[in-house]
Amino acid sequence: MKDNIMKKIFLVILVAFLLGVSCNEQEKKMNKVNFAIISGELLNDKDKIVHIYNPNTLIKKEIEVKSDGTFIDTLKNIEPGIYHLYSNRNRVKFYLEKEYDLNLVADVKNFRNTLHITGKGRLESEYMNKRDSIVNNHFSKKEELFTLNEDSFKLKLKELSNDLQINLKKSENLNQSFVEKEKRNINYIFLSNLKKYVRYHPYYTKNDEFEVSNEFLKDFNDFDYNSVVDFTFAPAYKEIVTDHYMDKASEIRKKDSISRNNSLFKSIETIPNQRIKNILVFESVKQGISYAKELEDYYQKFLKISTNKENEGEITEMYSKLLKIQKGKTSPKFHNYSDINGKKVSLDDFKGKYVYIDVWATWCGPCIRQIPFLKELEKKYHNKNVEFVSISVDEEENYEKWKKMVKEEELEGIQLIADNNFESTFIKEYLINGIPRFILIDPQGKIIDRDAPRPSNESLIELFEEIGI
Repeated sequence: MKDNIMKKIFLVILVAFLLGVSCNEQEKKMNKVNFAIISGELLNDKDKIVHIYNPNTLIKKEIEVKSDGTFIDTLKNIEPGIYHLYSNRNRVKFYLEKEYDLNLVADVKNFRNTLHITGKGRLESEYMNKRDSIVNNHFSKKEELFTLNEDSFKLKLKELSNDLQINLKKSENLNQSFVEKEKRNINYIFLSNLKKYVRYHPYYTKNDEFEVSNEFLKDFNDFDYNSVVDFTFAPAYKEIVTDHYMDKASEIRKKDSISRNNSLFKSIETIPNQRIKNILVFESVKQGISYAKELEDYYQKFLKISTNKENEGEITEMYSKLLKIQKGKTSPKFHNYSDINGKKVSLDDFKGKYVYIDVWATWCGPCIRQIPFLKELEKKYHNKNVEFVSISVDEEENYEKWKKMVKEEELEGIQLIADNNFESTFIKEYLINGIPRFILIDPQGKIIDRDAPRPSNESLIELFEEIGI
């Protein structure tokens, strides 16, 4: 069976190459602009769409997959950088710049083991995968690494840098501009992990009072946080820049005694480069807008900073959806979600009662940490006019794991699983992109709070008392 699959993939590669040559030559003649071509074939594909995304520049493209599994498209005005291809929950990372011509072939059912990349850009893409493998091997024992003292930790990071530099030297025929940027990237990987140590060491050692020595972060003296080239190429550099402005937001918050959101906007406003400013404000708002209590103010602050029309359009669409789930609006509904016994349950089944909804998953650490508090809450309000409904967004393959956890943890209340994880209509209508998430609905099905306090938060009891539960 495996031999048959590999033979089929070989034939697909050959056909794709032959077709690609003629198609690509035609594409190149038609486009006299800065472009790259991405093509390939996906066996056993169901989605019929591949998504191309550059997380550092926010370039996005959807490419249709034809009935025979092939796809091809020209990415115009291409920027050199790391791109991701998403399909059927599979992901592959590759490098593109102008005049690159990549072809990817894989069997969706065994994506990782059957993926085959050819064309210009293959060497850089293979290098990146090897580099990431080296990094992952060095960080395979994360807790052990981050509990080391400062000097020992730095030595481990220098060993990583040395291995990465050796790997780069051994990788032949790479694009020279890629090599120059990658040399800097290796240094950024070192520096970004220094910053992680500041957070992770006190966490893993359970020493909240720990502070690094004055010399530990000396490499950040006179650090340039304003390089667009490195920001759009090196994820580690982007991480450093993002952390820098998050730290600045925390300082502003303490100094001016203002909200987390307002301090974040004030911090981002200080970014001198508009390109970096646009990306960071967009990513921050995309993650945070569904939690914003003062939605209109939050949205207007974003518009004041952003100059990217495409980003503004995406956030405006989210803003318009959020207007429909404000306090007092009729809640979106879920229908026929299954409990652990297969019984179908809908939101309308709870009409006449307050409903406190917990959106969670078995793999979510912060969700699991709320379980003891939720149990106490359910015990405290037993026989009151409130139903506690937990909705898992676990994927289908984790269905048995979910059932097992519900039984082993003796989870009470109404335990349900969403019909299509994060893609479920109810989850999407509430714009839930992070968990845990809690929602409170009144007996008439109206929204009291689309982002209600967590069970561990004392303000939840105050809210319950305020509305008369």
